[in-house]
Amino acid sequence: MKEICILSGKGGAGKTSITASIAILLAKRKNIIVCDCDVDAPNLALLLGNHKKLYCEKISASEKAFILSERCKSHKKCLSACRFKAINWDDKTSKPKN
Repeated sequence: MKEICILSGKGGAGKTSITASIAILLAKRKNIIVCDCDVDAPNLALLLGNHKKLYCEKISASEKAFILSERCKSHKKCLSACRFKAINWDDKTSKPKN
């Protein structure tokens, strides 16, 4: 099985439109599965227009990231390195919060 992921862009950048376009092109040649994992607005089905085959299921594609606190030197480099702003800093312990 091949997997294509389109992710991580500003809202309104066109990720869903590009995904729908690619899905339509690929579906002409192969049977495909398309997933819209947008937490806020999963609306790919609106563009594809086939509500009869809409199927929803909770999925988990990866493990949750964690920080090895014993290796942290408290330089806060992880804060600027994480482009998703997913790391919080605990000023009381001078360590990242897991």
